[in-house]
Amino acid sequence: MALPLPPPPYPFPLDLRVRPRGITVAPVIGYAYEGCWVDNSDNRILAAERVDNIGLDPTLCRNICAAVDYSIFGIENSSECYCDNTIETTVSAPATDCSMTCGGDSADQCGGWSRINIYSATTPLSAVTAMTTNTVLTSSSTTTPSSGASSSSPSSSSVTLTIGAIAGIAIGSAAAAALVCSVVFLVFFLFYRRHIQPPTSVAASPNQGEAVLRETWVPGYPGSSEVVEGNLYRPVYEMGVLKTQS
Repeated sequence: MALPLPPPPYPFPLDLRVRPRGITVAPVIGYAYEGCWVDNSDNRILAAERVDNIGLDPTLCRNICAAVDYSIFGIENSSECYCDNTIETTVSAPATDCSMTCGGDSADQCGGWSRINIYSATTPLSAVTAMTTNTVLTSSSTTTPSSGASSSSPSSSSVTLTIGAIAGIAIGSAAAAALVCSVVFLVFFLFYRRHIQPPTSVAASPNQGEAVLRETWVPGYPGSSEVVEGNLYRPVYEMGVLKTQS
């Protein structure tokens, strides 16, 4: 008598991270769970922002979206976080379709293949942001645009300007201004010395019975007179020639 064949073994699931059925979704402070929904790459139901993080969990996704002022977040495929303020038209899915464990916490559910867990804020975003204690974006995170959304990427480092650097810039600017003023003053002084000559003395040759008046004169400047001898005759300047009045 032939022995019966053993039953065929159950196939392994496509993704070993899929939870057993009946596991409830962990609550997120300040948010209400809206259920499991169908999502696809052609028409994302949360289309404003997407962040991929291998260490994702619901709390981290909440913090990511609240930090950029989005009141709704969703988690899909274990490591994909989506943000928006509105939900596009879609259809609901069984809760068991969103039973994939989170990359950052195996005790939480993070959606499934083309299935997304949706959460909406029940408190003001300012209060939710104040509750944020985790780092929003880590070195393992990448930000990519969802359908119709612009892309952005976190900076790996930030540049800060210290008080000492600011003081150094101010001192350097003051020194440069002083140097410029000194150069301008020197140029003006040399120009003045070169083009504005000191007054020269002009003396008339004395004739008998005439006085000699020594007077300095530069066009546009008052001169000074000095009696040399005899009677005073005021000299007359005409066309650059010194004459005396009789």
